[in-house]
Amino acid sequence: MNKTLSWLLLVLVMASPAKAQTTCGELAGQYLDFLKERDDGTASSFSSGYYQGFVWGYVLGDAGRDYEMPHGVTAQQVSRVVGTFLSNNRQMWHLPMWDCVHRALLDAWPLRK
Repeated sequence: MNKTLSWLLLVLVMASPAKAQTTCGELAGQYLDFLKERDDGTASSFSSGYYQGFVWGYVLGDAGRDYEMPHGVTAQQVSRVVGTFLSNNRQMWHLPMWDCVHRALLDAWPLRK
């Protein structure tokens, strides 16, 4: 019985569609949780942490920056910049979330030449 159940579970997992990328719209929803947690503590800590972790992780891992963040900017500040961009650009919510993070940073802090 257990072997049959294991095979059935394996088949179901293999047949389930995989989600390739999370969109900017989903990231915007996590930003709302980030704001709630900061403001009144009612948000999902997981969602809020995921949002801030994704944004800050993108910044730390982006070696080929074409934006120039001010020295000493914090994860909270970057999270707010990206969240404001997401709120003001709903037409981009279909894009992959990394794309919107990059666009937000470029919009806020373009490279100085």
